[in-house]
Amino acid sequence: MGMDQGPPVDPVTLRPIPMRPSGAKKLSKADEDALGRRIATASELKSEHGSLLLEVVKDRLSSRIEEMISKDPAAMAYVQLLHDFGQAHQAGKHAVAKLGERYMKELAMG
Repeated sequence: MGMDQGPPVDPVTLRPIPMRPSGAKKLSKADEDALGRRIATASELKSEHGSLLLEVVKDRLSSRIEEMISKDPAAMAYVQLLHDFGQAHQAGKHAVAKLGERYMKELAMG
């Protein structure tokens, strides 16, 4: 009985070498580096220290957005409309949450 060979293995890491479908183009060194940075950043943000840092940045960005809104008559009009519609709304925190969602999607998608 013969054994299947399986995918090729990197002799240094002993991990399988990812196989590309035929016709797939190889990533450039710059693209590989960018992908590596995105993966590292995503991993760091999930760590305890990364999560704490992320919360500090979110709070400061939220405060800055609230300050900018308070100085913009058009933005204040929108906030007042939300308030009139019965929406207890913290625009800065909402904006930070939306930006965070977009960033994490972009980080995951590359």
